[in-house]
Amino acid sequence: MRVFGDSKGFTLVELLVTLGLLGVVIAGGFSVYYFADSAFMRTSLTADVQADMQLAMLRITEEVRLAHSLEIKEYDPALSFPVEKDPDDVHYLYSAGGTIFLTTKQGSRVILQGDPETGFEIVFGRVEDEATKEEIETMLGITLSSLHPDVDYELESELQVLNLRLQEGIEGEDSGELIRFTKSFSEEELDAIDPVARGCLYHRYVYSGNAPQLVQLRSFRDNYLAKNPLGRFAIRFYYSAAPILTSFLDERPLARDVTSALLRSLAEAVIWLT
Repeated sequence: MRVFGDSKGFTLVELLVTLGLLGVVIAGGFSVYYFADSAFMRTSLTADVQADMQLAMLRITEEVRLAHSLEIKEYDPALSFPVEKDPDDVHYLYSAGGTIFLTTKQGSRVILQGDPETGFEIVFGRVEDEATKEEIETMLGITLSSLHPDVDYELESELQVLNLRLQEGIEGEDSGELIRFTKSFSEEELDAIDPVARGCLYHRYVYSGNAPQLVQLRSFRDNYLAKNPLGRFAIRFYYSAAPILTSFLDERPLARDVTSALLRSLAEAVIWLT
C-alpha cells in the first residue's frame, strides 16, 4: 500500500509521448495492411483478367480453326450485323465497346465481357513466314489485349485455319478488328469443286476416278442422301472433315491403310444394300 501511496502517476509529457508512439504503431499497422490489401487486390485482378483472356482465346481459336472462308475487315460501328445478303452460315467475330462478340443470323454471343475503359480489344492480321517473308495463306494472327489501366496484358496467337480454301486463302485487309468467316461449304460450292479438290477420301484412297463403285456411291449420295435433311448434313460433314483427315492420313501410312480398308468395307455394304 505504501508503493501506491508514493506513486505520483504519469506526467503530461509522458502521456503525450506514449500516445504519440501508440499512434505511430497503429498508423504503421494500417499502412502495412493497406499496401498488403492493395497488392493482393491488384494480383487478384491481374490473375482474373489473364484467366478470362486465356479462356476467351481458346474459344476464339475453336470457333475459327475450322473456317472454310475468312476475311479480315475493319470494324465499322455503323454497320449492323449480320448483313442481309449474307448466307446463314456467316459468322462475325469482333470487339466493340470493350466486349468481344460472335454474331450470326441467330444473334450475338458474348465471348469476353468488358467495357470501353476496362474491357478488351482484339485485332486480326496476316502471318508471314520468318524465313521467306512471304504471307502464309492459311495462318491467322490474333492479338487480344486488356484495356484495363492496371492490367498490362496481351495474348498473341498464330492460328492455322485447317479447312480454308487454298485457292482463296485469307481475304480482305492486312489487319483489322473484325473477321467474317463461314464454317461450311454451300451447295453451289460443293457442286463447283471436283472430288479430288474437295478431298473425297474414296476418290483419293480407295477407288480410281472412273471406278464403277465410285459411280454407285455418287448415285447413292445424289439420289438418297441429298433428298433428306439428315443425309444433306452427312454430306456436308463428310466434305468438311475430309481435308483434315487427308492431311492426317497422308503422313501416316499405317493409319491410311486401315482407313482405306474400313472405307472399302463401308462402300461395299452401301452398294449391296442399294
